[in-house]
Amino acid sequence: MDRKTDKGMVGIRKTHDGQSVIFYQDRFEHAFFTSAHRTSRQYAKDKFQIDRAARVRWIGQVIEGNIPGTECWYISSTHRYHSNLGTPARLYVLWDEKYLV
Repeated sequence: MDRKTDKGMVGIRKTHDGQSVIFYQDRFEHAFFTSAHRTSRQYAKDKFQIDRAARVRWIGQVIEGNIPGTECWYISSTHRYHSNLGTPARLYVLWDEKYLV
């Protein structure tokens, strides 16, 4: 996290083509926790995923374009939480790793 705002801490990184990406501290649980009991409580976020957390610093390198074999796709943003509806969202694809950012 780089900066404190009135909504909490944020981290700002640049994409491969110079656009800003903002990571919000309050989204940490959503990104790095999962359900300990997926069959009975599939939407619970009560188990920390170490393999996800291990990628934290790597994600910045992916979006900056520093990881070979990465593709950037532009996706129509229709999600209600996206602040700029109609503006393409980015999806970084790492085929060899079977990973999406």
